Amino acid sequence: MTVAIVLNPEYPDLEQLAGHMPIWAVDSVPHRAIAERMWQIRGADAFQGITLFKVPDEKDRESNCINVIGDVDLHHGVYSSGAKIETLRIIGTIPSKRLREELGAYGFVTLEETPDGFIARTQ
Repeated sequence: MTVAIVLNPEYPDLEQLAGHMPIWAVDSVPHRAIAERMWQIRGADAFQGITLFKVPDEKDRESNCINVIGDVDLHHGVYSSGAKIETLRIIGTIPSKRLREELGAYGFVTLEETPDGFIARTQ
């Protein structure tokens, strides 16, 4: 399974991305408008669609990512779906040393940078 964590509060492709994988996105005005529209059309589905999460500081993307990884794992990982999350698409930050360590604790060992963030894989 692939799950996206969107830390950029103004990510322009949120709705398009939601058609491909479940998303956890920072709760911002633009994201909330997209999420509410999608919830009305598709319904609220935790395994597909968008989950919004509140953060104390939208600019502290590294901490925001670290703070939500456990929730993402709980809701989409082995405890709820029976399978591990194999890929995380992180949008809006770079793979810092601290973030690499946190992801490593969840079994993510391969990180590939992308133009808008990075992809973490368990293999």
